[in-house]
Amino acid sequence: MDSSGQNSTSISTPSTRGKTDPAWEHVTEGRAHDGNKTFTCLYCGNTIKSGGINRMKKHLAGNYGEVGPCKKVPADVRFRMEDCLKAIREKKRPIEETYEQFIPYGLEIIEWVGVSNVVHMVTDNGANYVAIGRLINETYKTINWSPRAAHCLNLILGEILKMTHINDLATRASKVTRYVYNRPWLVAWLRKRKGWTKTMHPGATHFATTFIALHTTHKYMHNLKALVTSTNFVDSKYAKEKTAKEIIAIILDNKFWNDCLIIVKIVEPLVRLLRIVDGDVKPSIGYVFEGIYRARTGI
Repeated sequence: MDSSGQNSTSISTPSTRGKTDPAWEHVTEGRAHDGNKTFTCLYCGNTIKSGGINRMKKHLAGNYGEVGPCKKVPADVRFRMEDCLKAIREKKRPIEETYEQFIPYGLEIIEWVGVSNVVHMVTDNGANYVAIGRLINETYKTINWSPRAAHCLNLILGEILKMTHINDLATRASKVTRYVYNRPWLVAWLRKRKGWTKTMHPGATHFATTFIALHTTHKYMHNLKALVTSTNFVDSKYAKEKTAKEIIAIILDNKFWNDCLIIVKIVEPLVRLLRIVDGDVKPSIGYVFEGIYRARTGI
């Protein structure tokens, strides 16, 4: 079915998972009988004939009027696609233009408020804002500049996530989540377990969401193990699927769960601090330095 809801006939081609764009993990490529490429969502089965992988990325991220959103995509995948699209938009934005526009505006505000009344400026820590911060420090010796704490913490979590071992853990946990939530019978079985809730709790940022997902997945380790070892599952059609063998191996792998627990414990102080500084309930500046110190000693 294409994005307009009409059926289309396509011929499957070999897997495209070797391609570098992260969206290929959730999309298959095919060819229609007229020779044109088609792209099919692995979650809802929606197929489009034009726009390429970028359009499928918008389909997975949702909230883009030019293509219908996927209603079955897991939350962690949706956040990841949104983050990728945001990065693309940031690259396309001319930094020089933003820089030139912000210089007079930033300096004008300082002059309007009064140099003697400004002690500290906090901004995002994009390349353009960093340059502006340095200019302000050079122009006004009495004014300090620092990047936004939430953005810095987000980047720290992002750097941690780039580590091969941790990225592999996150990928395997995501496979388990996708496998379960794409099969309503499995979800219904788990909901009967005491204390079961959703395994995904979206956080303030994509990187934080990934680690929160690891935490919640580990929290329900026993329920997931009980699922794949239950008679109902073993005798069901789901246990005979090709992907089931990999998922069962992940769930029954004690090393996987131990590694998840270690990573969750390591990043827990950073995630807790991120929730504080990114909240709108009360000013958080008083907690930043103490929070960073506690996070450092906790890790």
